[in-house]
Amino acid sequence: MEHRPLLLALVLLFAGCTGPTPIDEPPATSLDSRPEAKGASDNQEAPVADGAIEAPNWTVGMWWTFRIGSTYAAARDITIVVVGVDDTSYAVAASEERTAMESIWWHLPPIGIVSRADLSWEAHDEPMSILQFPLFDGARWTGSIEGQEVGFAAQKLPSGAFEVTGLYDEEWLAIRYVYDPAVGIFTNATLNYGSETSSWSTLELLESDQGFARPSFLPMYDDAFLGGFGDPTDPRAVREFEIPGEVSHVMLGCMAEGIVGEFRVQVTPSEGPAFSCGQTFASTEPSEHMQIITTPGSSGTWRIAPTILGPGTVFAEAAAVWLFSCEPTPDEGLLLKPHGNCRFT
Repeated sequence: MEHRPLLLALVLLFAGCTGPTPIDEPPATSLDSRPEAKGASDNQEAPVADGAIEAPNWTVGMWWTFRIGSTYAAARDITIVVVGVDDTSYAVAASEERTAMESIWWHLPPIGIVSRADLSWEAHDEPMSILQFPLFDGARWTGSIEGQEVGFAAQKLPSGAFEVTGLYDEEWLAIRYVYDPAVGIFTNATLNYGSETSSWSTLELLESDQGFARPSFLPMYDDAFLGGFGDPTDPRAVREFEIPGEVSHVMLGCMAEGIVGEFRVQVTPSEGPAFSCGQTFASTEPSEHMQIITTPGSSGTWRIAPTILGPGTVFAEAAAVWLFSCEPTPDEGLLLKPHGNCRFT
């Protein structure tokens, strides 16, 4: 027995939403304004052992290239770069605009404002708090994934790395990853959200080094829409959400599940042509499809409407994105300020 993927839970959760979806104010724009992570790991159930590993010390210009995969989509590569450091946080950007915005959908690897204490970051304005230091063989702690409590246990491998398993309710697999102190980050990870047979996203470290000197792109974002559709006759099927005027882009991701039919959402921006996200399935076996679309942001009311032709569902997620172009300069501490080395695009 296993939990259904988080997707289906969200479909049920948001099926009753009506009217415009409100959006928060633009994200804070300085490293030192990062909020205290809700649900962050703050307890250890075993005494600290000899040889415990402390949190890494990242420096500006460090970079890692990962391959991101999924049960539902083709693999792609992303390079993340440390573009700034202050007393409590790192600013972590991506080497390309596209991958910076796609990372919002995958929730891996760490990007944006990352805590120096435990390498936690945020997804949907909630903490991805999956590590705790000091880290040692047999360590157990409580952290969170998107604010939902997860119990973690670490096992030291012969290589000196640590395999960490995170479970919901001590039973359902939330995430499994390997943290390697030699590179100061995860070398692989599988984000399962409760499923033993499928993964929302996977991560594999391909290479890493220091001295990244090219411009990179730091995404800050707020959720604009989260919703699932399963019944096109529902009068609430057509929905609206607001995009503020100062955003640079909108990221839209969708996930279609079904058999023999068409499962899409059509998005109509406040300005410009409509576009669709989804898939047509021909198989009588259950199928899934993920798609990510990024587009320049236009302020005002956007509309989203489903096409459900057959037994199945489509889930959509839209984010208002503030994208900053960053120059990695070690002398800068607080990056996202008018004359810092990260500037709004």
